[in-house]
Amino acid sequence: MKYESRKMIARREHIVETALDMMARDDGEFTMRDLAKESGVATGTLYNLFGSQDALVAEAVGTVFEERVSAMVVLPDSDDIAELIRARNEASFQEIMRVPAYAIKMMQIYFAGEPGSPVRKRLHDIPRAAMLALLEGARDADALEKWVDVDRLADEMVAAQYAVVARWAAQEIDDEQLRQGTTYAALALLAGALKGVQRRQVIDALERPSNSSASEGKTTDAA
Repeated sequence: MKYESRKMIARREHIVETALDMMARDDGEFTMRDLAKESGVATGTLYNLFGSQDALVAEAVGTVFEERVSAMVVLPDSDDIAELIRARNEASFQEIMRVPAYAIKMMQIYFAGEPGSPVRKRLHDIPRAAMLALLEGARDADALEKWVDVDRLADEMVAAQYAVVARWAAQEIDDEQLRQGTTYAALALLAGALKGVQRRQVIDALERPSNSSASEGKTTDAA
């Protein structure tokens, strides 16, 4: 039983890696039949394991962003929530630039997904968890206004940042506007929710000249 379980896990990981390789080529489009042929499994096996192509792609892209971004981000030794958000966003930006097709596919699934879709929920919950941790830290430090619902604010911040990524995927904004825009979207929402020193830090970050943030968010590559 355990052997079969390990074998199935290995097969699933192989399929996900193959899907990621195929997404990184050309326009990133492929069919389940193409994937079955390249991964060496039956098409029916793909559907049995993942349910649908969107679910498979969501797991593949979600895993990449969850694992690689977490590995790349180097948080500053500071309680400045603005700098913490900049650091996480810079890691996300570097991953998007590494293979843009992943982010484009993720936006297609996120915004086209049906309400309540478990696929869309996974893509939402990955960045939400990191955002919620920051907000809970601010709440524990008594830096949030009393009316703030941290769960709701985390959802709104993720949605706002994804909207910026979607504009980039549609080629409405360039790479640097993507880098700056995701941070601005998060900080603009935070500014009204925070109080005291942390609110001042966020406002200072928003008032800072919008030069390239490459030197502000330090990351380390996770090959």
